[in-house]
Amino acid sequence: MTVEQQADLDCLTLARGLDGRPSPLFGKVDPERMTRVFSDRLRRSDSSRDWTSLAGDGSAVRFGWYLGHVDACAVRLNQPTAHPRLRPESVRASVWLDAHEAQWHATIEDAPKGYRFIVDCVRGCIPPMRYVQDIGDAPISLFRPWDGDDLVYSIWAGGSAYRVRVWKVSLGGVSQVLDASSRGRPDILSAADGTPVVRTYEAESGVGPRSPVAWEYRGGVFIKDPQESR
Repeated sequence: MTVEQQADLDCLTLARGLDGRPSPLFGKVDPERMTRVFSDRLRRSDSSRDWTSLAGDGSAVRFGWYLGHVDACAVRLNQPTAHPRLRPESVRASVWLDAHEAQWHATIEDAPKGYRFIVDCVRGCIPPMRYVQDIGDAPISLFRPWDGDDLVYSIWAGGSAYRVRVWKVSLGGVSQVLDASSRGRPDILSAADGTPVVRTYEAESGVGPRSPVAWEYRGGVFIKDPQESR
């Protein structure tokens, strides 16, 4: 999804959330017109996607997110190149990476339904590159543990367990290489040969004994190591 499509989709989600509901937020702007304009703009950009389903009905969108986007979406209605201005308080975490002779900026930001993980290549990528993934869990941390590494780690709170997610960043794109749950706080380690390792913990219940599970980064993916998992 391009930056333009993401901005239009956010505005469509916002408009659908207020459609038919009296609100002083929009002033003279008609939510029905916004729905029509942004839906048409998205269909013309990519007719293969079901943009209405992606936007949802807006009922689950948080009010604070509305407040941060309503003015920008009203402007974008008539100026398609105007992007919503990112508020500092909407950025939950960020980290810079230098890898593969390029520079990357990864952030976790507020999203209509939870949070959004974004990676932008700010230097050295032709054409410019952006990766976006919406996540419903609550973020705890975002980091890269070793200089020169091309992996971005994050820890999230998801219900009764932690979730650890890792992405690989390269000139060929951004890909998620680990998404694992853990009953205890996951550990970020390295093997004797320097291979990245993530240790998670399994348990039959929230109060039962926890068994460690080791995930080793081999061949571009994290693989469970049965010898180190008990």
